Amino acid sequence: MVSGGPAAYTLDPDALFAYSESCTVTIYAAQVTDLDTLDPPDAMAADYAWSFTTAAAPLPVINEFSASTTSTDVEFVELYGPANMDYSTYTVLEIEGDFAATPVFGVVDEVIVLGTADAAGFLLVDLAANTLENGTITLLLVKDFTGALGNDLDTDDDGVLDLTPWSELVDAVAVNDGGAGDLTYGVPVLVALYDGLAFTPGGASRIPDGYDTDAATDWVRNDFDLAGIPGFVGTPIVGRGSTPRRAQPGSSRTRRPRWRARVTRLTPRASR
Repeated sequence: MVSGGPAAYTLDPDALFAYSESCTVTIYAAQVTDLDTLDPPDAMAADYAWSFTTAAAPLPVINEFSASTTSTDVEFVELYGPANMDYSTYTVLEIEGDFAATPVFGVVDEVIVLGTADAAGFLLVDLAANTLENGTITLLLVKDFTGALGNDLDTDDDGVLDLTPWSELVDAVAVNDGGAGDLTYGVPVLVALYDGLAFTPGGASRIPDGYDTDAATDWVRNDFDLAGIPGFVGTPIVGRGSTPRRAQPGSSRTRRPRWRARVTRLTPRASR
């Protein structure tokens, strides 16, 4: 569709462009004439064409996670990226970071298989209680994972992954609960006081959705008392919420609204 004129026109395509689509625009000389009466010349001397490529698809990110909450842990991982994206070649890994008497850092503690995003670009994966640890962990979003649960990826326990059994590390977020000697394997790292609250976050959300500068400030901690989860009142700070989105296929709950949490108790440290 063409609108505007006579000096400026807007081209509005009938269908949305795809990501990374190559496009060519041509102005046909015979269909353009000037407004003055001094002819010739009247039409353009020749056709004029130019090309452009649309933006690449945004990389998916870990958009929200919940590992520790009041009562029985409500746990999940949410991804955000292109609409209807197939994540069958992607995996979320939980990597061990807690110090122990005999340190075994960098072990793959969980392998989370992914499905397909919805039309808004969200993929919500509900997890059973105690799937994710309450201590120091790193969540990695990787592509083409060829390892297995229990693999030790940091064989010399120095905080650097020695094995990377994937084709691409797409995104990461870590939580460090402050235990002496604990290690993390991605950025950003969320710690007590990262947002001024003196407790380790049990979960957090990117605000706004998908915002990614690899900084802790991309993240707002979730309410420990489960504001936004059906059946829980929670302890949100007034004015920092948003409207919850609809439940995703296969999920029994809606996505939580975004709250800046008022934390009233310390998340217990536990092996699971």
